[in-house]
Amino acid sequence: MPSLRLLSVDARSYSGDRAGLAAAIGAAAPQVAFVHGAPHLARWRSLSAEIARHAGLVVVGGGRVGGANLILSTLGIDFVSAADTLFTHNPLKPAGISVARLRRSGTGFAVAAASLGTAAPGTDEASLRRAVSDVAELPLVLSIAGSAANFADLGRVAADRFVFSATVSVTSVERRDAAFVLAEVEIPAA
Repeated sequence: MPSLRLLSVDARSYSGDRAGLAAAIGAAAPQVAFVHGAPHLARWRSLSAEIARHAGLVVVGGGRVGGANLILSTLGIDFVSAADTLFTHNPLKPAGISVARLRRSGTGFAVAAASLGTAAPGTDEASLRRAVSDVAELPLVLSIAGSAANFADLGRVAADRFVFSATVSVTSVERRDAAFVLAEVEIPAA
C-alpha cells in the first residue's frame, strides 16, 4: 500500500507572509498539501506557483477557481485530472472546492480541498457532496477549511479538518495548531 504524507494549512494564519507559508509547508515535507485561503485575487496563478515552488512542490489545482483552495504535490505524485467548483462569486469571502485525481506507484486516489460560504445554508454542503461523488470509486482524502464535522457520512473525520474515505488507512494525524494539520495515510493498492 502506498503511503502518503498530507498537510492541510490555512494560509490566512500567515497574514500574507507567502515566504513564511512556503517555508512551513516545505519544512513539513508533505507529498500532498491542501492550502486553504490561498491567493485568489490579482496575480493568483503566479502567487500560487511561487508558494509551491518555494515549498518544493507543484500546483495541482485550485486557486481562485477552487474558492481559494489550492492543492499542491511533489513530482513523485502523478497528476491525472482536476476539477474546480466555485460555490460563491464573492471575492472577499470565496468558497468552493478543488478535486484532483492523482496516482502514486500505480495506485489511483482522489484529494479535495474545500471551503464553505454562507450565502445559502446547505447549498455549499450539497455542492461539495456532488463534487466528491464524481470520485467516489477512488480512495478519497478531503480537507475542509473550518469544520469537517458535518461530513462524517463521507468517511472518518480527523482533527476536524480531514475526512478520509473508508478505504484509506490513517497511520497518524498531528494537529500542530488550528491552521496546521499533518496526516500519514496508506492508500490501498489497485
